Amino acid sequence: MQRKPRILSTILFSLSAPVFADDIANESSSTTLEDIQVVATKNKPLPKSYQNLSPQNESATFVPAVTVAAPGDTAHTTAQELNNMAGISIVGGTQTVTQNISIGGLARDNIVVGIDGVNNYFTNFGGNDTRLLPSTYLFKQVSATQTGSDITIGSGNVGGAVNFTTLDPEDLLQGDKLSTQATLGGNSATEGVNSNAALAARSGRVAYLIDLVGTNDNNMQLGNGTTLPYSANTNFQGLAKITVDISDSQSLKLSFLNMQNHGQYPATIVNNTNATNQPANFDFNQSQTTLDYRYNPNNPYVDIKAQASYQSSNYALNPIYTSSGLNQAPQNITLNTSSIKLNNTTLVAEQKLLYGVEATNISGSDMYSSPTVLNFPTAQQQLYGAYLQDSWDITKKINLTAGTRYNNYQNQSANDGNSGGGLFTSQVGLNYQFLPEWLAFVGYSEGFQAPTLSNLYLSGYHEYSPGNGYIYQANPELKPEIAHNTSAGIKYKTNINDEQSFMLSANAFLNNVSNYVLWTYVGQSGSTNVTQMGNVTQAQLYGYSLAINYTSPWVILDTNFTSTYGSTQSNYYNGSNNLIPAGSALPIPQAKGFVGLGFPIKPIDSLIQTSLNYTLTQTNTPATVYGTLPEAPGYAIVGLAYSWKPRQRLKGIEAMVGVDNLLNQNYQNYNGYTMFPALGRNIYAQASYKY
Repeated sequence: MQRKPRILSTILFSLSAPVFADDIANESSSTTLEDIQVVATKNKPLPKSYQNLSPQNESATFVPAVTVAAPGDTAHTTAQELNNMAGISIVGGTQTVTQNISIGGLARDNIVVGIDGVNNYFTNFGGNDTRLLPSTYLFKQVSATQTGSDITIGSGNVGGAVNFTTLDPEDLLQGDKLSTQATLGGNSATEGVNSNAALAARSGRVAYLIDLVGTNDNNMQLGNGTTLPYSANTNFQGLAKITVDISDSQSLKLSFLNMQNHGQYPATIVNNTNATNQPANFDFNQSQTTLDYRYNPNNPYVDIKAQASYQSSNYALNPIYTSSGLNQAPQNITLNTSSIKLNNTTLVAEQKLLYGVEATNISGSDMYSSPTVLNFPTAQQQLYGAYLQDSWDITKKINLTAGTRYNNYQNQSANDGNSGGGLFTSQVGLNYQFLPEWLAFVGYSEGFQAPTLSNLYLSGYHEYSPGNGYIYQANPELKPEIAHNTSAGIKYKTNINDEQSFMLSANAFLNNVSNYVLWTYVGQSGSTNVTQMGNVTQAQLYGYSLAINYTSPWVILDTNFTSTYGSTQSNYYNGSNNLIPAGSALPIPQAKGFVGLGFPIKPIDSLIQTSLNYTLTQTNTPATVYGTLPEAPGYAIVGLAYSWKPRQRLKGIEAMVGVDNLLNQNYQNYNGYTMFPALGRNIYAQASYKY
């Protein structure tokens, strides 16, 4: 595809306003001890005041760090913001169709990704691609459990959890009866254009919100000056929400979120596109309808929350055939999920009791299902849970949190039979504020991952070159993964004066996962290897993260470092029938760090921000069906941005210009199995007007 230089000039004069320095400091009460959380909060489109651009925000007793994000176009901004947070890595290159979230060395269906508390189970069918995440224009907060498990979340919370809280009408209204926002912008590396339009209104006790986002990106330009074929895509997201204050104690919230992504990408996960790695057209469409009810009277024993949700996902893949002779076929996967949740919070004595129940039904199918090609199953799964958690302030300095959860899952497949089971998981932790500005914690938690439908029932033939491939066999006897996570940490936070604050935090974890799920060798069918998802008896992951945050009227510093290690604790045969001995590497992301510096210039209502994202060389790579990957080289990426928000004359206008990958580094991103090309130098400009 020929590039169009005129688009860049158009971009630089366009109107757009994603958030640049968008992490706001505030405190909230303690939750479970071992649920180490980081929280990023956004006020759209830019913060109210540059004085509040602190890079940390707390929603749990111990919070390592939240970094300042510098969004570019909305196709990758959310992933960029997550990657800047301590303990979280975005792996799989720059394309949203290959990007995944990794926490504590675990990714895909071992990470729960939710929007407004609704878990996205499409990860069962394709991994937690970042295209499944809302645009930064649509959410006001993202929280991530770094280590440990949360008994309120349920299946999938083996490595951690990420939840996005979408905008409410009040976030735009801010006391007004009507508010509108229009944004437009773009970037040079994809010659892309992005836009956003939002409207919020209030009438009596009812408030409304409509928020629309659209992006159009051409093929990505890499650091070596070439373009990546089949990387162009278009994206649309829309959020509609109605909130009703029924009374002073009751409220209703009805929301609808739709996310669409259309484009092309190589059909198999290898390093490049060639005759044996065929590109394919894809169309992804996901909608989520959520109804929330809350009853919170002036009563310490009652704070009831109820939620009903329905999520529908469709993914269509159509290979672009050439003369290579590959035996490829289209896919059209549908996944429908319905869920109900009910919980209550009771305050008694010095204790906070949280208890609830939930039920989820997942139904999946592939309309092109065939035994001669790789296909996803037609099957159903039910997930049930009930939990009780007690948070007890033993003294003003010591808090003990303990809880237990019962998990039950049931699977049904007409072709491969039924399966299911149930088990209890528990958690316990202790917080100790031994000095006014110092806090220490230690905790133990158990996570649970029910076998997903794709892990249980995936079958068919996958060809990676003409005449060569693998047969995938269903495994309905697959056992659930169980995580045994021990974590500990310490935090120091002080307000130096009214205008300056400093925070230092460190935490470490050890996670022993039983029945770890990997592709394993089953046998031969002629000359073709037969593989299936199998359980490795034990896997061990451990790591740590460090963070330092400093904020003042003159400078804002946010820096963090994350490192994770992992290995198998038992022998197994991989899909190539190679013996993988105990102690072998797991697919762990590279150690990575982030340094962000912000310089507010109040006289001209401006902010200058620079950032450095770096990764270290990964020498311990796993053996895969494609062979053992050589070491993954490290790299460092520099960013620079300038934003302007006038407070007096021209109030309501906001603008920003910046560059990602300032030095135009030509690098590849490691996802634990292979390498993916990443974006070269990317100049972006954006502005907005809010009324």
